[in-house]
Amino acid sequence: MYPTLVKLDKKWRIRLPKKAREAMGLTGKEMLEVDLEDGKLLIMKPSKKLQRLSPFMRDIIERPLKTKMVITTEMINKAKRERWEQWT
Repeated sequence: MYPTLVKLDKKWRIRLPKKAREAMGLTGKEMLEVDLEDGKLLIMKPSKKLQRLSPFMRDIIERPLKTKMVITTEMINKAKRERWEQWT
């Protein structure tokens, strides 16, 4: 695949070319991992590490809040418990 120029829209989003979406097997609102390496922006399917996030943390990433949110100790402990249960 050859490099393709894309424009950022007003919300700083890019549209992946159809050939790139098809090559990666992407559908609808699928999550992607974005990384910066040696001045290059890498876009890939989520790594196993990111796929193992607790449901609580995954929910925060998938649906970020429009306003500020206070993270409480109770919320952090819940995330830790969920993570522990995942491994047991």
